[in-house]
Amino acid sequence: MACDKCPIGRKYIDGNLSNVFSNMNVGKKIVVVGQNPGKEEIIRRTPFIGISGKIFDECIKEYANLTREDLYICNCVSCFTPDNRKPTELEFTNCSEFLSAQLEIIKPKLVITLGGVALRVMTGLNGITKYHANPIFSNKYKVTVFPLLHPSPLNTNRPDKKAEFCEGIRKLREYIDEQQLL
Repeated sequence: MACDKCPIGRKYIDGNLSNVFSNMNVGKKIVVVGQNPGKEEIIRRTPFIGISGKIFDECIKEYANLTREDLYICNCVSCFTPDNRKPTELEFTNCSEFLSAQLEIIKPKLVITLGGVALRVMTGLNGITKYHANPIFSNKYKVTVFPLLHPSPLNTNRPDKKAEFCEGIRKLREYIDEQQLL
């Protein structure tokens, strides 16, 4: 689908349309929401598969006994932003209908947010370190949100931050088991 509500829509990156909507695991009840696709995601047409996605995959396998096939993965903004900058408020607003539609179709039991941007979009709250690994109910989307630090190399190249991220994944698994979400 090609959206042109924003200047970043309908652009081509290395011959690929600049948007990626999800990993298409429609039958899953746990949704992962990130910020927006990077260049690697645009090229491979799949969300969250760059360096951060690889770190995420390793940690969810080791600390939660999950794989990306167990999850529906999407982003707050579906298009790549120039120089992979943080999306603008207009871009978040324009893309919100796509996120809302995905959540309406999936009807998740739990939404995992990766990073402060996704937390803010899903809940209106700021301060990912304050909310990391603590479930919160999203009044806007009527679903429990499990905020996690973003597994970017900027975070996970520091041993203390990687340990904090991995501990959050372990707590995520405990929450999934307690709530019988799988």
